[in-house]
Amino acid sequence: MYYGKTGLNNTVVGIKKFPIVIHEPSVPKWSRGIVWYQIMLDRFYNGEPSNDPEKVLPWRWNFLEQHPSEKGKYWDTVWNREFGGDLQGLIQNFLILKI
Repeated sequence: MYYGKTGLNNTVVGIKKFPIVIHEPSVPKWSRGIVWYQIMLDRFYNGEPSNDPEKVLPWRWNFLEQHPSEKGKYWDTVWNREFGGDLQGLIQNFLILKI
């Protein structure tokens, strides 16, 4: 059974064929063999505590536990967590990033 504009049918009605084009990704020569970093600054390192938001969690807080300052259900609070990491923290630790 198929459901379409005309309701339930035993055969497919009104389906148009269209081509599917699949492109193989091409990697520029200059980027081959390069190590890429995606850094979440808020969770990388807190280099300047004076610019922290109000409710910053302790730096090594267990992500799977709810902090006493968090009110409500775990999954309602986990997405709004802030750890205070910032650009200054990245600058201070830039040399630890390895190639």
